[in-house]
Amino acid sequence: MMYAVLLMRIGEVMKLTSIYVAVAMSLALGACHGGKSEIASGEAVKVNGQAISVAELNEKSGNAHTDAKTSVPGPILKMTIETELLRQAAVQEKLDVDADVHARIANSTRMILATAYMQKQLAAIAKPGDADVAAYFNQNPERFAQRQQYQFQEFSIQPPAGKASEVQALAAKVKSPDELEKWLAANNIPHSSTPATTTGDQLPDAVMQKLKGVKAGGSVVLGDGKQLNVVFVLSEQPQPMLLAQASAAITNQLWDKRKRETLEKMMKQLHDKAKIEYVAPFTENGFSAPATPH
Repeated sequence: MMYAVLLMRIGEVMKLTSIYVAVAMSLALGACHGGKSEIASGEAVKVNGQAISVAELNEKSGNAHTDAKTSVPGPILKMTIETELLRQAAVQEKLDVDADVHARIANSTRMILATAYMQKQLAAIAKPGDADVAAYFNQNPERFAQRQQYQFQEFSIQPPAGKASEVQALAAKVKSPDELEKWLAANNIPHSSTPATTTGDQLPDAVMQKLKGVKAGGSVVLGDGKQLNVVFVLSEQPQPMLLAQASAAITNQLWDKRKRETLEKMMKQLHDKAKIEYVAPFTENGFSAPATPH
């Protein structure tokens, strides 16, 4: 995948809130367990009178839909018993009231419950139908019916402080990769140059929109003052894709979009109803201790 595309995607991810990390976890858990599970109930073993449930063993062995009496391996059972023995020893040493341990328990509980809630919300989202997929295919011919395979030469540039505008203006004027390379080298501007090949359906929307109408020999400038990417289109070759070929990828893309929109709406509703109070010195922007003078 070309470097510019990777940067664009990293930038998009970095702009998301931390809730999307949990989203990814919830999706992974949903895939592992097939969504809502019907876990067996009851006790499997007691350790010093403390019960370990069948549900816990099913969860540890990844067999939430099966009968734990016949599917939980001996090593899993042994490990669980040993973990319980260690837990009981920790409680006897009063480690359960240690501030650091208590914080880790609280964070784990918070994440588990948050993930379970998101899984429940995501389970209700309908998968895109054939009409949705066909409409997206027809609305994006440059990705599918008129798809091109591109050969690029891409420059990743880190403009020095105060020179971002100059570099960006020059990058928009140069006519060839060699011309840009010579100028960057002559001005000691940090950069790297990478060849790449990709197709229109693999490009982020922001890149695809910039490339519309750009023919072989042209270029586009991406990024901002801190990081610039200049992409020269060396060649393009038609590689049309049929609806049947694109259907699965489009379905997943539209489904992911619905999930993101659902989670964004859900978080907005939760925030709107919540009463959030920051206790000094913490603020909405967090807390940073003042630098200690040397």
